Amino acid sequence: TIHMPVVAIKQVRIGPNRRPVKGEKVSELMESIKANGLLNPITVDREYNLIAGLHRLTACKMLGYEQIECNILDYDDIKQARLAEIDENLIRSELDALERAELWEERDRLLAQMGIRAKRGQNQYSRKGGELVSPPSKTTSELAKELGYNERTLQQGKQIAKSILPEVKKLIERTPIAKSPTALLKIARAGSKEREMAELAEKAAREAEAKSQLEEAQKHAQLAAQAKEKQKELQLVALRSVTAQK
Repeated sequence: TIHMPVVAIKQVRIGPNRRPVKGEKVSELMESIKANGLLNPITVDREYNLIAGLHRLTACKMLGYEQIECNILDYDDIKQARLAEIDENLIRSELDALERAELWEERDRLLAQMGIRAKRGQNQYSRKGGELVSPPSKTTSELAKELGYNERTLQQGKQIAKSILPEVKKLIERTPIAKSPTALLKIARAGSKEREMAELAEKAAREAEAKSQLEEAQKHAQLAAQAKEKQKELQLVALRSVTAQK
């Protein structure tokens, strides 16, 4: 018998950005754990921050357990821990189209921040300078294809994640619209001209600020805010339109 490390459940820290648990999944896990024990330990880092296994942790809490078996990952880089969590969610969870799009986009952003790029002709990553890094071992595109999504679906997903404004996303979350890529794309494409204007104005504001041209920076910042407000209005109109069609 392999004995895993055990941690007190009250020591496990749950980050603020985690997706909410699904009650049905927790109930199923509670039945399974009562019958067979915890077959798949949760995953934490050295500080007991939860990386994977929120439903398992919740089920054990509700069963009154005080301790839980865990895999402890010795990741120095919190970004690598987040990548491991994203990959587990993409592979194991039943995600709606909006959740999946957000994870694809976040995964690409993390890889870019870490300076990791795919080596030509290889299914692995290298850090700038040639040192191989693992995990992750796949590009987001390769991972998506393994899970049955083509390149077009992936690109549309990333457009949804990048283009829909956060306040509009909040209105969409956990509604039928969140499950419809077609409806989400329509919302994402609403106000695309205004989104481009906002991005250009934000870039100009940053450049002016770097040159200490504060009045100029403020002017561009105001233009960006106005363009984003118009984009939001158009996206809300599109949201109302697709909701009415459902």
